[in-house]
Amino acid sequence: MHSGPGWGRGGPGAHLQPSFRARGHVCTRSPAGAGRGHRGPASGAAPPAPRPSLQRGSQKVSAAAVGFLVLAWLFALAVLCAALLAALSWLQFLFCFSYIKLAVTLVKYFPQAFLNFRRKSTEGWSIGNVLLDFVGGFFSLLQMFFTSYNNDEWNLIFGDPTKFGLGMFSIIFDVVFIVQHYCLYRQKPGYEQLT
Repeated sequence: MHSGPGWGRGGPGAHLQPSFRARGHVCTRSPAGAGRGHRGPASGAAPPAPRPSLQRGSQKVSAAAVGFLVLAWLFALAVLCAALLAALSWLQFLFCFSYIKLAVTLVKYFPQAFLNFRRKSTEGWSIGNVLLDFVGGFFSLLQMFFTSYNNDEWNLIFGDPTKFGLGMFSIIFDVVFIVQHYCLYRQKPGYEQLT
């Protein structure tokens, strides 16, 4: 049995595909040169592939995140029951999911802002997505403004509270992240300590 570098382990037939290791993962290349006299393990049974997990190292899903997820599902089920009982229209039922989206947006920003504050650093995450999110929120609000201006109905700005809320909260938190990254916790140029 060939056990040299370049041959990975995995599911059935994986012994026929050349692979390479990158950061502890086995990545499979195309089986163009497969074969070459290698016949695989004698037992014929490959070990089961590892199952994906929500845990990464010592990180686990927090009780608050699980609680929020349960509340979101309960809200969705309650609104579904109301729609089934004709207390709400199906359009109103679908519109309620936008409130879940708004809540998820708020929940996703708070932990990152707090983590940056606690660590006094923004090292380890990209400011590029924050800048793109800021531009998206700005143009979303600008579209609502132009629509209201063109129709001469200024109540259209607040006619879709979820879209307005998403745009405003995105801009507010993006400004917080930009201030944290470029002003409060800016990386000072200098020498890095070698270990």
